[in-house]
Amino acid sequence: AECILRALDVVHALQFERGRTGLLLSIGSESTKEELGKAQASTNAFIKGIDELDADLDNKLRGLDEALGLVNEVRQMPTWLKRDRLCVQKRYMILKDMEGTNGWAARYALAAKYNSRVDVILGCI
Repeated sequence: AECILRALDVVHALQFERGRTGLLLSIGSESTKEELGKAQASTNAFIKGIDELDADLDNKLRGLDEALGLVNEVRQMPTWLKRDRLCVQKRYMILKDMEGTNGWAARYALAAKYNSRVDVILGCI
């Protein structure tokens, strides 16, 4: 049960990070960059907390396929988060000066990636 609650903390942190990513992409100020950095650090801390629950967590969750699937999904997050964050950083530098609907749509698409990531995690709960 504790791993489920921690996973919900991860989902909340991802949603908060998604919001801060959206703010960076739409406003682009120094304060939004700082807020995003704090949100990312918070997400990282919650993800790390899942693995710190118990070294023998996989064995304890044996037979509880949904919980084990959730934990394993959270363990993959650092890999895709690193890639997604790098993509946002690189694309932001290109898109920040693009005006009009094309610029808005391209920036929105970067933030929208978090929606499917959050859905995957929620689907495991």
